[in-house]
Amino acid sequence: MHIKKSTLAIASDGFCEGVHFKREWLSLAQIAQKALLVNISDMIAMNARAKYALLSITLPNLAPREIVAIADALSTTAKKHGIALIGGDTMSAPYLSFHITLIGECAGKRRYKNGLYRKGLLRGDLIYCTGKVGSAQYALKWLLNGGQIAESRRFARFIAPNLRGAFIARVASFLHAGLDVSDGVASELYRLSKINHLRFVIADNRRKIAYNSGEEYEMLFGIAPRDKRRLLRIAKSMRIPLEYIGKATQKSERSGAKLALKIWHK
Repeated sequence: MHIKKSTLAIASDGFCEGVHFKREWLSLAQIAQKALLVNISDMIAMNARAKYALLSITLPNLAPREIVAIADALSTTAKKHGIALIGGDTMSAPYLSFHITLIGECAGKRRYKNGLYRKGLLRGDLIYCTGKVGSAQYALKWLLNGGQIAESRRFARFIAPNLRGAFIARVASFLHAGLDVSDGVASELYRLSKINHLRFVIADNRRKIAYNSGEEYEMLFGIAPRDKRRLLRIAKSMRIPLEYIGKATQKSERSGAKLALKIWHK
């Protein structure tokens, strides 16, 4: 591996049947693709580019063609994003699961220059989110009520997250903090509140239900008010939709108000 120690970034996460997905919801190829994409999203949230992957999978009793479908999806997705699969393990188990560790490096030429962290928000920062969260919540409710996924725009984000790597790399130099939205905007705001000892004033209370939508994998971040025009200009030039979430206020040593969070995967 050829990565400078000063720019090293590592992300590790699991994607497990019965917790993050049900087998009947997606094809095996779609499940494998999503398992890798949600890990790549973690790297993007650090403004890092994944270069290598270690992959451990537990496999239930699958037919050979089904195992090939999983392997092909992982290989294709990795190649598309410039990632080399360098090792891992496979094990037999009653359920399907993926445990992935990505190794890469932060963008930027100078040491730690453009690494993006969860800590760094300041009082008065404006909070934005890429995309328009809520569509993944619709898909999940549909599935939990017995519906089936269709190849339509409404379900696209749930099947394959729309990664924002190029955009984050472009704006990272003036972002104060950020993370990806895996458990819902409300949950991620609570994390940022605890880490940065800040509270948030939500711009549109009518969106609170949508802010409990998990599985979005959009990017949530904060900027100084002086950088608002620059952010919007870059987003427009790259055709990236942005939603203004609210404002960071009231610095405190307390962790902030506890949010009522929806648990989707049981």
